[in-house]
Amino acid sequence: MTLKAVRGLLEAIAERIIHFGPAGTGTAYKLIVNMLGAVQIASAAEAMAIAERAGLDRALVAEPSRRARRQALKSYEIAAAWLPTTTIETSCSLRSCD
Repeated sequence: MTLKAVRGLLEAIAERIIHFGPAGTGTAYKLIVNMLGAVQIASAAEAMAIAERAGLDRALVAEPSRRARRQALKSYEIAAAWLPTTTIETSCSLRSCD
């Protein structure tokens, strides 16, 4: 099914529609977003474990991170600006990593 065929439905339920290209490119984007979220969750859990081992109050440690969300969004903007001019060598594809 093409974007053109479902645009009316999407406009009724979505704030914004982003078209990345042919079939599969949106899935690649979703995998990237999922990876970013998973990394953030894992790093937050590790940080909280360190805070707990240090004897810090978890609620007090978590409070500034609620305010830091704006800074996290800024980090994405910086990364997006940096990546187009930078080549990153990896042995990964969407199918596997060696």
